[in-house]
Amino acid sequence: MERAYFYSSPPTSKNIPSDSERIYFGNEFCEYLIPSEKNLNKALKSALDNGLEFTFLTAYAGDEMFFRYSSLIKMVAELSPGSEVVINDWGLLKTVQKFGLEPVL
Repeated sequence: MERAYFYSSPPTSKNIPSDSERIYFGNEFCEYLIPSEKNLNKALKSALDNGLEFTFLTAYAGDEMFFRYSSLIKMVAELSPGSEVVINDWGLLKTVQKFGLEPVL
C-alpha cells in the first residue's frame, strides 16, 4: 500500500513523514485556492528532494483559472515529468495529456 500525504501549503523536509511515498499538493474543491507558482515550485522541490512521487490537485476551472492552471501544469511537467494531476474539469484533460502527465479523475 502506498503512503501518501496531502498538503495545501508547501511541505518541508521537517513535516514530511519518513514513510511517505507520494505528496498530494493543491486543492481539488475551490478554484480560488489555486496555489501560486512559488508554492507549487516549493512543493515540487520538497517531493524531488525527498525522492517522492508527486500528484497535483486541481479544481473546477473557469476561464481565468484555466489559464493559470495551464501554466502550473506546464511547471509540473518540466520539473517532475510523468507526475499525476487530479482533474475535476474536462477542460484540463487535454492540457494534462499534452504535457505528458498522468490524468486522474
